[in-house]
Amino acid sequence: QQIQLNGAGTNWFFHNTFSRGLGDGMQITAGNGNRIQNNIFQSNTGNGIFLSSGSGHAISNNDFYANFAGNFYPASLGASNKNISANATFSNGSVSNMALQNGSPAVDRGKTNGLFGLGGSPGGAGPDIGAGESAFTAAVLPVVASNLNTSATYTNLAGALASLVTGQTLEIV
Repeated sequence: QQIQLNGAGTNWFFHNTFSRGLGDGMQITAGNGNRIQNNIFQSNTGNGIFLSSGSGHAISNNDFYANFAGNFYPASLGASNKNISANATFSNGSVSNMALQNGSPAVDRGKTNGLFGLGGSPGGAGPDIGAGESAFTAAVLPVVASNLNTSATYTNLAGALASLVTGQTLEIV
């Protein structure tokens, strides 16, 4: 494992990248109330996070992807809490360049926690998930349709069609 939390205290882990490690990205064997936010756990040979004891952990706004043994153990550990499971798309992960590429799903998806400390404020609309802060902003999807009756706009045609009520008019942009 890359990091093992086995003390009785509370630990905070913000803005780290755990990628291509042998074993679990993080293993929690003791302690309560650990805060694990805005981290990437990708392509480790074990789990992204393995939890064997403790309680009250705040695990949110992380990206768990393609960890060989599973993204988190137990499975309920990473449910919801704005955790995502998507390829973070590093600039060149094969040579340990873990900077995010433009269009990465980890851009602007972090939680503002008051402890930013990565050289100032976020480069986009919010902090990125992972160790480095990019200058990119999250992709804004273009409007593809508008409901002329309700003024609602849609970024995909399927959503626009699903929302239509008989008698309403949809304008395709």
